[in-house]
Amino acid sequence: MVLGKLSGDRSAAGRPGVGAELRNAKNYVASYDYRQDQGTSPTGAPTFRSTLVVRFTPAEVDSLIASAAPSPIVMSQGFDWVSNGGNPSTVGVFENGTQISGGLGGTAHLSLTGPAMIAGNAYLLTSVRYCVSDTSGTVAEISIIGLGNEIPGDPDELAIESKDTTDRTTAGCFTIVAGPEVGSRSAHHLMLFAVGDVQVAEVTATWTAA
Repeated sequence: MVLGKLSGDRSAAGRPGVGAELRNAKNYVASYDYRQDQGTSPTGAPTFRSTLVVRFTPAEVDSLIASAAPSPIVMSQGFDWVSNGGNPSTVGVFENGTQISGGLGGTAHLSLTGPAMIAGNAYLLTSVRYCVSDTSGTVAEISIIGLGNEIPGDPDELAIESKDTTDRTTAGCFTIVAGPEVGSRSAHHLMLFAVGDVQVAEVTATWTAA
């Protein structure tokens, strides 16, 4: 009960390894005593009730809560890149992923898919990892776009972004971190600005329980 209240997750006690720790609950207790409460029965006679009061060691409980936290979820995002209308690129498929041909500079975006709510926990986007397998072009800029609630007139509808402007001219895998405001939005896109031909072989997104 204590673990569920402090962690905000009623199923925390069922997470791997937590049950064994709870069987050693005495190791988390700093002190305890009994409080006697006096009351009156319906007939006017005095009543007494003893209540157990337990004080836990905060550092030990905090450590247990941390171990009970849901693990991050990493999800593959597929290859459904789409050319952007305002600054178009040519998007095609190659053997192991997507080729984005930006010419002198063009953009494409990929809608990111996250997990559904699990055991009452909502998940926030924390980072995106993408792998480039071709070096003939340059990833000049990449952004995680956080979209709003898609409600007309809602100020949260305005898109915000986390941006990486490092030129990626060699093959490899790179990670862009989503800021807290971006990660908490209701929908997300990965936006890539390419110069020349860029082949994106893999995209994964990491989601963490709120």
